[in-house]
Amino acid sequence: MKSIIFLCLIGLCLAQQIVVQKTTLSPRIFVDSHMVINVKIFNVGEVPIYNIKLIDEDNWPASHFTDAIGIPNAEWDHLAAGENITHTYVVVPQQAGVFKFPPAVVTYRAGSAEATTEGIVSSTPGYMYVEPANDFVNRSAPHLREWAIFFILAVGSLSLPFAVLRYYQTNYEKGIKKSK
Repeated sequence: MKSIIFLCLIGLCLAQQIVVQKTTLSPRIFVDSHMVINVKIFNVGEVPIYNIKLIDEDNWPASHFTDAIGIPNAEWDHLAAGENITHTYVVVPQQAGVFKFPPAVVTYRAGSAEATTEGIVSSTPGYMYVEPANDFVNRSAPHLREWAIFFILAVGSLSLPFAVLRYYQTNYEKGIKKSK
């Protein structure tokens, strides 16, 4: 039974014509800053594909994100075997919190423009944390006030023992008080 399932999975993988990868190019995501989304479509089959449609607009609700540069949806006439397409657009998060990074949907026709339409969903990195902008400012600030307080406390805590040491060095010799 396991071998039949394995062979069916291999057959599905061999029948697959394209691979879709969706990533964010922004290392950290903040409210009201650009989040660059990159969708790559690879034709791994041996025949060209036609009528390729990328549908990603429904994944970014208007209450949480706004489109900044480019559009999430795109269309291409054909993609030859062994080639790839990269589509990049920018959205701006409007709220802080944890959001599911939704997959994109790609529909296409394999082999000829008259073939049946097939669909596939992209990979997804999972969940993303949109940070409030002030958190980043607080973390990346030089913290001069904190360093000044640390320096004053460090000098204060080291100066008392040093003052006692200097007093004993000037007034005592081998543990006996110097005579004047």
